[in-house]
Amino acid sequence: MNDPVRIILRGLAKTLGGAIELVERETIDWASITFTGGRHRLRLRSSADPAPLIATIGDIDFPPRDHLVADILIGEISASDRGWLFEVEALTVEL
Repeated sequence: MNDPVRIILRGLAKTLGGAIELVERETIDWASITFTGGRHRLRLRSSADPAPLIATIGDIDFPPRDHLVADILIGEISASDRGWLFEVEALTVEL
């Protein structure tokens, strides 16, 4: 089984055109009557300004493997001495 966070990181890095460092992650199991998956809260660092992701997040290709990115949003963005820090929240469901 593939880690759904890797799917998210690959899609975001491809869109930003650069590397993304995973600083912190929290995953909570999630389930509905018909689906199981996880809620993911990620804190990421990038040398590229992540602000353009806000406008394009719905168009990013997250190729499904064992999980589908069902919902995703960009949270707080801040500049640091080592680049940009930003938060991503996502819901993934198992296929």
